[in-house]
Amino acid sequence: MMSFFNFFGTPKKQVEAEKTSKIVEAIHAISDTLKTQEKRKAHLEKQIEALTTEAREFVRLGKKESASVSLKKRKMYENQVKTIDDAMFNLEVQKLNLENTQFQKSAVESFAKVNSVMKETGIKADDVERVMDELQDAVDDQQEVASVLSRPLVHIDVDDELKELEELGQLQKESKPIQVPLILPNVPVDKEKKDDDEEEELKELKRRLEII
Repeated sequence: MMSFFNFFGTPKKQVEAEKTSKIVEAIHAISDTLKTQEKRKAHLEKQIEALTTEAREFVRLGKKESASVSLKKRKMYENQVKTIDDAMFNLEVQKLNLENTQFQKSAVESFAKVNSVMKETGIKADDVERVMDELQDAVDDQQEVASVLSRPLVHIDVDDELKELEELGQLQKESKPIQVPLILPNVPVDKEKKDDDEEEELKELKRRLEII
């Protein structure tokens, strides 16, 4: 014989509980994925730092090909880090949406409970309005007390203070020492240019490392 609940479907409370459980599970799954990606990103960033140091050492030793390989590897890891950042951003957005859904569902359930209690206890709108008026009066009193306590007990003439600061500024200008321009002798510039291709390539690698 088919039971009452099987015939008419799953009870509403059970359905709502299952929905809440699925939302919580999804949030936990996203959080775990974010932690894993954070660890992976940290590992890649260490690799990038190591490759940068390695490339600088190769340049110092004049090994331009090895330095170029290290820079290419570093670029590959940087692209992976960017991909992880984009994926983590999307996951954060989805997690936020799920948390908002969970909050809204919880809020609706709370409003329903409040409505039920108000009906059972016979709370009327006039009673609520009276309580809110009393609460507003109490808040107004607190604000008035705070305003009185914030009044200064000692009056300070701001104009006198500003005048004194202007006088001090004028004294500093008058006592400022005279600066004598320093003329340095012209240094001859060596106009010889080096055409060595290997040295030019090393300079280019150094320039690329300077922007790291």
